[in-house]
Amino acid sequence: MTNNLRNRKRRNIRRGLVIIMLAAVIIGVILYNQLRPDDQISVRTARLEIGDISSYYYVTAEIKPGSVTEHAADVSQMVLEVLVEPQQQVQAGDILAILDQQELEDQYEAAREARRDIEASLAEADEAQQARLDAAEQARRDLEHEISRLSSSLSSAASQLTRLAAIEPASLEVAPDLEERIAQVIVNAEPETVEQDVEKLLTEFRQAASIVENPEYNAALSQLEQDLQRATGAAGNVLSGLASTTLGGSIALPDDLAEQFGAFAELSAIIQDPLAQAIAQEEAARSQLERSRPNIYAESSGIVAQINISPGEYTGAAQIASQTGLESILGGVGSINSLTQQTASAFTIYDNTSPQAVFLVGRFDAGRIEAGMPARYDYEGQTFHGEIISKGKIAVNSSSNQLEGLGILGDVGGGFSSEPQLEVRMDIRGSNLTELVTGFWIEAEIEVARAENVLLIPAEAMRRELDMYYVFLINEQGTVTRQPFTPGIQSELFVEVKEGLNEGAQVVLSPPTSLAQGQTVRVMPHG
Repeated sequence: MTNNLRNRKRRNIRRGLVIIMLAAVIIGVILYNQLRPDDQISVRTARLEIGDISSYYYVTAEIKPGSVTEHAADVSQMVLEVLVEPQQQVQAGDILAILDQQELEDQYEAAREARRDIEASLAEADEAQQARLDAAEQARRDLEHEISRLSSSLSSAASQLTRLAAIEPASLEVAPDLEERIAQVIVNAEPETVEQDVEKLLTEFRQAASIVENPEYNAALSQLEQDLQRATGAAGNVLSGLASTTLGGSIALPDDLAEQFGAFAELSAIIQDPLAQAIAQEEAARSQLERSRPNIYAESSGIVAQINISPGEYTGAAQIASQTGLESILGGVGSINSLTQQTASAFTIYDNTSPQAVFLVGRFDAGRIEAGMPARYDYEGQTFHGEIISKGKIAVNSSSNQLEGLGILGDVGGGFSSEPQLEVRMDIRGSNLTELVTGFWIEAEIEVARAENVLLIPAEAMRRELDMYYVFLINEQGTVTRQPFTPGIQSELFVEVKEGLNEGAQVVLSPPTSLAQGQTVRVMPHG
């Protein structure tokens, strides 16, 4: 019994050892088959097909208003009432504030009255000056008349002097019987009576001869005296006229009178200058009144971002000119205050009905982005769409203040390096746009490239070595071939094939690094 049991145990041990050895051999064979290098690598494959492909650029952008409008009155006006509150949604055309126009009307009326006063004062001055002009003109005519009289009298006197020089002033008349009477005296003369005879002879001469004055000479002489008297009187009048205050005491000859009128014209221009300034002030007041308005209206729909005015304050561009009236103007000719202008915004409205998404891109990504590219947005579970509307042309360094100088917020896009960047703006379209909060972030998916009906390969099949792109093709015998190709648009799942591959070709997906040219592989079933 004991020997039988012992033999049975030995046989069982031998059988167990045989079984263990067979199992070890089988495991070894299996391990050898799996671990030994051979051409039977199992791979997944796919075939090239025709389809559409799009490439996307993903970015987080800042929500900004479509426009920012500043509202104020065109001229300085007092605010009577503000009708909106900060962050209130308004529509284009809504009244934001009520303004006072009465003050501008009063200013215009005051300017008109000042202009009328100056015109009236100048009219009185013109009348007085015209009277002085008339007196001066009459004095000039009188002076000319006296000068003419003087000239005529002197000319006549000269003529009479010439005439007197040619006329005998008197003539000698002798009695017809003088000779007989003389002869009788001589015949009857005695030596002892010589003296008496001579006296008698002289007496005869005196009685028989007489000097008779020439009446023509006397008439000419009388005329000369009259001419000299007239000349003397005219000369006195001329001298008096030249010294007259009516003519300003500066007229030497009638020919100089035009110069005096020119001097008066300059004085008149100086007097008229305040009137021109008063007219300009009236025109400025009229212009402000015409440009004023009773209300400030919202120029666009949006949200009220800022209110910078309160009732009783002034808003708009102020144009102020002090001093009115003839006295003040005449007292300050050349020093009248200049018109000053100052503008301040009363309301700031962000247009959140047409918001925009803004972000910054570096040099590499900027080359992929162009205006017109479509975009899709995701904002707290809501979907919107739009497109790129502008790409900046000036790159700025985000570490400097250039962004703010160009109106670009320094925190757009967040986490910038010192690389210069461009601003990109996109519009946002869809429903419930006013629910987008200005200043928050929005996720954007930009379609940077798209192609339709092109040859596509799965992205996981593509490999790159230096500047060459390639795939592994599988032929009917299960042998792989390394095939270069030219890629086009790339997406997360597919790559466009430009050249080098054909439709229907079978490529290896995620080829292992050990896969080599001419190697035989085992295609795993699709499932």
